[in-house]
Amino acid sequence: MAFVTGVVVTMAMLGGLVAQTPFALLTEWMGSWRHALLINTGLGVVILLATIFLVKDRPNDAQEEAQADQKQLRELGLWRCIKLAALNPQNWYGGLYTAFVNLPVFVLGGLWGILYLTQVHHITHEQASYATTMFFVGVIVGSLVYGFISDRIERRVMPMVVGAILSLLVMGVLMYVPGLSIGMLIALFFLIGLVTSSQVLTYPLIAELNPIYLTSTSVSIDSLCIMASGFIIPPFFGWLMEQSGAHQVVNGIAVYTTQDYNHAMLIMPVAFVFALIITVFMRETFCRSQS
Repeated sequence: MAFVTGVVVTMAMLGGLVAQTPFALLTEWMGSWRHALLINTGLGVVILLATIFLVKDRPNDAQEEAQADQKQLRELGLWRCIKLAALNPQNWYGGLYTAFVNLPVFVLGGLWGILYLTQVHHITHEQASYATTMFFVGVIVGSLVYGFISDRIERRVMPMVVGAILSLLVMGVLMYVPGLSIGMLIALFFLIGLVTSSQVLTYPLIAELNPIYLTSTSVSIDSLCIMASGFIIPPFFGWLMEQSGAHQVVNGIAVYTTQDYNHAMLIMPVAFVFALIITVFMRETFCRSQS
């Protein structure tokens, strides 16, 4: 189940990957970002049609189980199901772990990665896009690797512990080792994506800690925590950048220093420490349903 979840996350991260260097090259080739977005829209229509006509809710031989689940859900009702999922602390532990370990996706893979590389390490925008692209390649590879290893050793929590520790170490190298070359920066961005992919294991963990008819409701708490962090962290990161007070404004544009970035990026190692602490309270399922 963890490997399949890794495959799903891999497909999701392909969007982040394509939005980096490939989309920049497409925009340059098309001569307009509007034309590039039209191609993106067309691809979205193709995916929509494929979802409608090809994706199944369940295997053809699982109709009896599906009817039993539907009966159970009707008896419980909407709010009772939500209450049962919300009152299971394991769901929130999994969601918080994912939210903490996922911070580099929002900070480095999204809004601030290219600015950090160009302003702190003084590489070109194109070179910086290579690093952010490799970040998403790392997430893609890591999602599959963590999923495979977890299923193989029949453990969920232990790989999550290892992922949090490795994330802390790699982020420390990026932030505090001076004189990093372009190759080393690209490699570090790849490694950050790789090691933080331990977050994919929270999905099968939560699914195994809840009744099967509550799987979607329970896993949605995981997604709720991720989206909440995506709403809070980017502006909070920007606020921390401003609080350092080391930046300058040149022609109306803020130019941030290494001190500004290191001050704000401390939230990521701190988040990894919290994620590591959370694993102490998470139940191991040994890759089997515990409901």
